[in-house]
Amino acid sequence: METEVVFEDPRAVLELALHLQNVTFPEPGEYRLQLFSGSTPLMERRLVLLKIERAEGHE
Repeated sequence: METEVVFEDPRAVLELALHLQNVTFPEPGEYRLQLFSGSTPLMERRLVLLKIERAEGHE
């Protein structure tokens, strides 16, 4: 996903919440969420995904 935000002040702080829909991962494991400004990395967060089995009778 890519979006553009314009800052009038380069020292400005922005809070950002992402609502991701229909995102799939090929398998459980470790993934990284990365935030860039142009080609400059700003931050990275590690995501650890686990597979959760549904109990019988629950959909």
